[in-house]
Amino acid sequence: MSDDWMTEVCGIDPKAANDDAGAEGLAALRRLADSVKDGDLDAARTAMAAFLADEGSCGAAVLAARHAPAKVQAIVLELGAKRGLRGTADDLAVALRREARRRPVRRAPSSEGGETARSVGGALADELARDDLPEGLRAPPGWSVGPGGIYRVELDDDGEERWVHVASRPLIVTARCRDIDTGAVSLRAEWPTTRCWHNRMAPRAELADSRSLIGLAAWDAPVHSMNARAVVQYLADFQEANTSCLPEARVSSTMGWQGRGGAEGFLWGRAHLLRGAPERAGEVIEDLAPIRWDPRQVYLQVGEGHRELAEAFRSSGTFEGWLAAITGVTPYPRVMLAVYASFLPPLMEFLPALPNFVLDYAGETSQGKTTTLRVAASVWGSPDDRGRGVVRTWDASPTWIERAAAFLGHLPLLLDDTKRARRPEDVGKVLYEVANGQGRGRGSADGLRASATWRTVLLSTGEAPATSFTQDGGTRARTLSLWGSPFGVPTAETARAVKELAAGLWKHHGHAGPRTLRWLLEGAGAAEKLAGWWDEALAIFADLAGDNPVAGRAAHYVAGLAVGKAIAHEVLGIPVPAADPLADAWDAVLAASTGADRAADALRDVLSWASRHQGNFFGRLEGDNGSDDPPPSGWFGTWPKSETWAWLAVLPVSLGAFLTEQGYDAAAVQSTWADRGWLVRDADGHHLTKKLRVGERRARCVVVARAACDLVIGGGDG
Repeated sequence: MSDDWMTEVCGIDPKAANDDAGAEGLAALRRLADSVKDGDLDAARTAMAAFLADEGSCGAAVLAARHAPAKVQAIVLELGAKRGLRGTADDLAVALRREARRRPVRRAPSSEGGETARSVGGALADELARDDLPEGLRAPPGWSVGPGGIYRVELDDDGEERWVHVASRPLIVTARCRDIDTGAVSLRAEWPTTRCWHNRMAPRAELADSRSLIGLAAWDAPVHSMNARAVVQYLADFQEANTSCLPEARVSSTMGWQGRGGAEGFLWGRAHLLRGAPERAGEVIEDLAPIRWDPRQVYLQVGEGHRELAEAFRSSGTFEGWLAAITGVTPYPRVMLAVYASFLPPLMEFLPALPNFVLDYAGETSQGKTTTLRVAASVWGSPDDRGRGVVRTWDASPTWIERAAAFLGHLPLLLDDTKRARRPEDVGKVLYEVANGQGRGRGSADGLRASATWRTVLLSTGEAPATSFTQDGGTRARTLSLWGSPFGVPTAETARAVKELAAGLWKHHGHAGPRTLRWLLEGAGAAEKLAGWWDEALAIFADLAGDNPVAGRAAHYVAGLAVGKAIAHEVLGIPVPAADPLADAWDAVLAASTGADRAADALRDVLSWASRHQGNFFGRLEGDNGSDDPPPSGWFGTWPKSETWAWLAVLPVSLGAFLTEQGYDAAAVQSTWADRGWLVRDADGHHLTKKLRVGERRARCVVVARAACDLVIGGGDG
């Protein structure tokens, strides 16, 4: 720290702080260490005893220990390094600490030549020469805070007042923040550095624990292991003394709708949109003096890990400029689908029947998939995909992506290029958790930590469909995967259109989303219109789905995209494409419905496996009734050889091993087979299995009906 930090930061003459005695103490200790370095032990011990007996030298060393404890400790360790002097050096350290407690602290003269004000409970605005502190903020009783640091008032054995030096620079609390969702309280702590007054929001519990408090030293706070306990007590007294004058802000650690039912408005990045209130530019609460905090506003309080993501949700250029650029998308219905999907997350608060889902763009590289994500990102903020915009990549841990989804709250999650995932299985894990809308349950020191939740649409790209990374049927059913270039067959005209689109969105973005939010907050009957659009679209696509359960679920996703379509064209005025993008979405549903029925897939795979291993099924060997002698690898089950066979029976162990090897959840598959009536079971209905003869013994088997086998293979005869 430079010698003139008081002038630079506090506006006080550095000569006001008289630290000469501390320098004298260090010099005296250095002379002592040098004098005993080469002498004999008796002479060294005598010199150290004489040092302690000398009032001036010992007093100067005490002051040095208060102002530069690390330097004093280094010299004491040096003294103890001499063979035979370790115990004497320890005695010296103990004696210095004892003298520090006994001796009063010398008061430093002020720049006016008098004493620096050390009145207990003094007003801090004057003490620290700051006019931006909350009115009435004072040092707590029993403490003094000034440019020279923090002092505690104590009484010695004679009842005399003495000042104990706690910290070399002031450290104050200037405000409180309360999370509107959890009620957790954090404090704004401030202290001077060589460059400016620094502030940091810290959980109240962090400032109440000496071990965690030391972490503030990373930001040059005046705390260390030797004074942490005293500073914790000081901060507790400070808060109690200033409870009535500390401003309190309402904060949130997530974006999206705030409060119950969105009653507290919407956080779009740093900006707070509230019904009946003028739109305000995003204000960074850390950069705003507490005396300027608005009690009506909810501020985003974000950690370092998500700060860049939060700041990506901002506007640039004009809405008219964005509208002109996005008009270039209308010839490309698949790209327009990404725009529709981007609008959906905030609408889900009004459409409770619309679940989270994934819109996946897959195909060869350099076919416009990343550009499609940029188009979707431009609805809400910067389309930059290099780490400073809304578009992120799959090159992140599942935990980070989960926390990002929770932080976004009711905003879309955009992840580019599945091949950049750290592990292939991470893709399937993320798809499941994002679509599920809830993070993993985790423990905490005091029990179970609340799981993070979100309502969102994940827009993803990759060279392979995202569903190829998972065998989970539920996840595959929640994914609409579009194969091929979103911009169609590459041509010179397409390349020119994509280039113009990218240039336009780079200049103009972040307007359509906030406009939609303002329409939701202020528009007459907005919620009713959303409900009407939803009901109408769901009826259409549910009818198209018919009896297909997978398509029936996906009908909700396409109905949601239909609501996004209404927002885009009826509310914002984007030109309507000549080709309906929802047709492409429904084609994706039909494709997914054939590949998402994991129970049927599993039965087809079992039939293929059984056909390849007919010799392992009792009843399929030569002879009328088959041989009773098991094959070398053992029986897999029973399968009558007749062309009119009515069932296929598989031993549970063999079936479970095969299904697991193929990536299926064996228990879930068998339960689904039973629910669909595909299994032949005991009459009591208590088991999924039935006892049949397998070789020379009877054993329980999973017995699949011939009708189910014909259904999944299209009527084949096995």
